[in-house]
Amino acid sequence: MRGTGASTPRRRRQAVPIVALLLTSAAAGAAPAGPDKHACVDAATRGQIQRDDQKLGAAAEAFAICASASCPPAVRASCAEWLEEARSKRPSVTVRLSAEPERAASLYIDGEPAALDTAVLLDPGAHEARVEPAAGAPVVQSFSLGPGEPKTITIALHHPASPGPSASAPEPSRPVPTGTWILGGVAVAGVASWAVFGLVAKSETDRLREECAPACASSDRDGAFRTALVADVSLGVGIVAAALATVLYVTRPARAASAALRPSPRGASLGGSF
Repeated sequence: MRGTGASTPRRRRQAVPIVALLLTSAAAGAAPAGPDKHACVDAATRGQIQRDDQKLGAAAEAFAICASASCPPAVRASCAEWLEEARSKRPSVTVRLSAEPERAASLYIDGEPAALDTAVLLDPGAHEARVEPAAGAPVVQSFSLGPGEPKTITIALHHPASPGPSASAPEPSRPVPTGTWILGGVAVAGVASWAVFGLVAKSETDRLREECAPACASSDRDGAFRTALVADVSLGVGIVAAALATVLYVTRPARAASAALRPSPRGASLGGSF
């Protein structure tokens, strides 16, 4: 019984390190595993291709994977060096406004939302900044970045011009239609013809009344009648033409004033400056 009692504490003391070892192994097994060998090689290859294509942001993400501690030492060392190089060569742009807008303005770089007065990391090459104010038209500014270049762009916003005591809008014009002039000419010609032929007809009638009335020859009477008929027809044509000319003149449409005569608003154009 004594031998059994003496051995029990010793067994308990030996069990403590075993339990600690089991707990440590369980904690290590619960930790997330890094990329395997194939994933490391694939990330290193992909990162080099993206780096050569000047896609430094995507290349840095790939190099960060193959620089993990679970990757082979040779791959991990190369990727760590390439990661530092890709990060150092990434250019940045900071967009500022030349004057504070009355309301908040939104910034988009290559279609993605960005913050004003904050450096934004990009890839080398051509890019586009777009500022959309709360009131007014947006302003678009193109720019390009070289490897490792920090750039600051200043964009000017133009607010809509407030209405002032500008000149009043020109009144619409009502030009005389061409048909009115033509019909007016016909009316004048008709009245003139009536006056001429009417005087001739009266003169012939007076002559026949003095010389042969009431036994004048039928040819003489017919001549005087035809002359009087021409006078009456001319008067009718003149009256109708004058009436039509009046209708065309009264009902003529109004036309807007020529654009060349309108005052051009100033300050309506938008633009940006570096």
